[in-house]
Amino acid sequence: MPDHSLAIVAIVKNEGPYLLEWLAFHRAVGVEQFFIYDNASDDGSTELLAGLHRLGVVTHIPFPTPPDTAPQLAAYTDAMDHFADRATWFAFIDADEFLTPADPTQSVVGILSGMGREVGAVVINWAIYGSSEQRDGAAGLVIERFTHRADADFPVNLHYKSVVRGRAFRAVQANPHHFKLRFGYRSVHIDGAPLDRRSPSGLSAALHWSPLRLNHFVIKSRAEFEKKKIARGRAMIGGAARTLRFFKSHDRNDVADPIDQRLVAMTRCGIAELKADLQTHQVPVETIDLDHAVLGLVPTDPLESPALSPRYGRHLGRGSIMRLVLLEGTIEASGWVIAADGREIRQLQLVLDGLRLPTLEIDWHSRPEPLRISPTAPPRSGFRIISAFPDRTPEQLAGSTLWAEIDEGDFAIRLIKRLAWPPTALATARGRE
Repeated sequence: MPDHSLAIVAIVKNEGPYLLEWLAFHRAVGVEQFFIYDNASDDGSTELLAGLHRLGVVTHIPFPTPPDTAPQLAAYTDAMDHFADRATWFAFIDADEFLTPADPTQSVVGILSGMGREVGAVVINWAIYGSSEQRDGAAGLVIERFTHRADADFPVNLHYKSVVRGRAFRAVQANPHHFKLRFGYRSVHIDGAPLDRRSPSGLSAALHWSPLRLNHFVIKSRAEFEKKKIARGRAMIGGAARTLRFFKSHDRNDVADPIDQRLVAMTRCGIAELKADLQTHQVPVETIDLDHAVLGLVPTDPLESPALSPRYGRHLGRGSIMRLVLLEGTIEASGWVIAADGREIRQLQLVLDGLRLPTLEIDWHSRPEPLRISPTAPPRSGFRIISAFPDRTPEQLAGSTLWAEIDEGDFAIRLIKRLAWPPTALATARGRE
């Protein structure tokens, strides 16, 4: 075994559309082995993993849920019982999590090689990525489609996952984030600082995103969340499914922070190589191309989508309010909107809890989001609108609803934003467009 080698241990269920990308990405950043526990997938993942196993790319372990046991922790224990001598380090992550170096030219193995021999585990904080305002399933890589993440101060980012030295592993704990180590070993943050964790276990006291973080594409699009994530339940809590409340609370698109294009290019090349090798080994095309399964997925309830019609039976469009700023008696809303019939939109008005606000200024410009939804979207589909705003205290604003509305007889769109923050917090968004 090399002095420093890295394996991933993961348990998956119905992750077929995303597996080749996830594997190719991690191979590009230096992961050499994958121990994949298959929790009774029925979307083609099992057949795909079996083909990858024959190629030697992964070790595929069928792993139906043990009776009265959360399968994730049982899988981790099994992996270390059987494979602990196969690599130096083992990253215990999920198929929607990507080990991402701050410097894309640096490998994860290279980062870990700098850890002292007394380091038994390295913890890596999440960077939560939202839906990038995408409702439907679409073609393309996850790391290209979802480019907006939560602010660094979003508390969920303080969760971490662990990379454990094989010889230091003693046991799993109550959750999949933190592990018990053998005597004489310690846990550190990815920058080498001593682990400073909060209660409950699996949360750090401060955020450490350099030289490595864990980009967590936890929800993807609204349709993929409903049709893929909710449907398969959770590996930690037997039978417990996430809800739309989870989606809304994690749909944070505060900062544009796309993956470096060098990693994207290496991932694309890696996927092409894997597909070619699978074809050479007579794996059926329908098994290789599971990524097409997300095409055409749409949310179950259109009234929960970002663009709502104030009346039934009229033409709809799509859009989102992505930034709000309250300042000196005005409110500034920025976002994008497109009509389903392709017409150019130039009329927009803000409405607060049913009160129409006088428009002071409106600007139309280009944004990338509309073109990801529709290649024929008008080039100037982004908006910035400034309206007079009634004098209200933060307490009065809490729970209020702001609309950006178009209402033209046979055509109507209503983009809704709940005001969950005080004006002082909203004002900090200025300048980050």
